[in-house]
Amino acid sequence: MTVEEYEGQGSGSGTGGNGDPPAKGEKVLLIVQFDGKSVKFNLSKTAPLKKIFRATEKQFGMEPMTLKFTFDGKTLNDEDSPLEHEMEDEDLIHAHTPQIGGSY
Repeated sequence: MTVEEYEGQGSGSGTGGNGDPPAKGEKVLLIVQFDGKSVKFNLSKTAPLKKIFRATEKQFGMEPMTLKFTFDGKTLNDEDSPLEHEMEDEDLIHAHTPQIGGSY
């Protein structure tokens, strides 16, 4: 399953060159891992990550907004974009079920 179904076809690579921001629609290949399984998504560098969050939850039979997503140890929000977190092709996003309650 890919987010290309939502975004259209194509893939991107890096920035627009010479440090310019990526062109609109430029894609990045991201890998989301949950429960030992991985799913790959192509997503525009400027698109909100919620597109792959909802697609991941659907892929794993979870209700929307039930998983927590992290990248490089930082929690990701629905409106964050790959560009904001300087994500590159084949970067790994971890999906977790949130902990409820305290711990000992």
